[in-house]
Amino acid sequence: MGENKAIIAAGAVIYKKENNETLFALIHRSHYDDWSFPKGKVEKGEEIKNAAIREIFEETNLEVELEEGLPQQEYVVNETQKVVHYWLGRVKTDKGFSKNSEVDELRWLNRKDALNLLTYPLDRLLLSEVNK
Repeated sequence: MGENKAIIAAGAVIYKKENNETLFALIHRSHYDDWSFPKGKVEKGEEIKNAAIREIFEETNLEVELEEGLPQQEYVVNETQKVVHYWLGRVKTDKGFSKNSEVDELRWLNRKDALNLLTYPLDRLLLSEVNK
């Protein structure tokens, strides 16, 4: 027994259209000094999609509509399996980003610049799956 349960998290590749160009939201987490997509842990009893919407809003102040599902990521953190469920997220309302305890910067980038800035190969692979 004594087996660690997997950590379940949820997030999205968030996009918006601006001047006929698709831009993607990347966040910088100062604690990890990384560039990634908004995501976070699912709370007990919370639906996974609702967790994604909540976490995105907490980290970015963006209200999003989740569209199609994207491939989930699985990796190990401190000897515990982590499973992150992702969707494509379209911005409905931007309430204005401000630094918070988890995220100190948000950038809107085109695909090429986003691919260059993302810290993790799994995130670059995820963005390459997006058809926007």
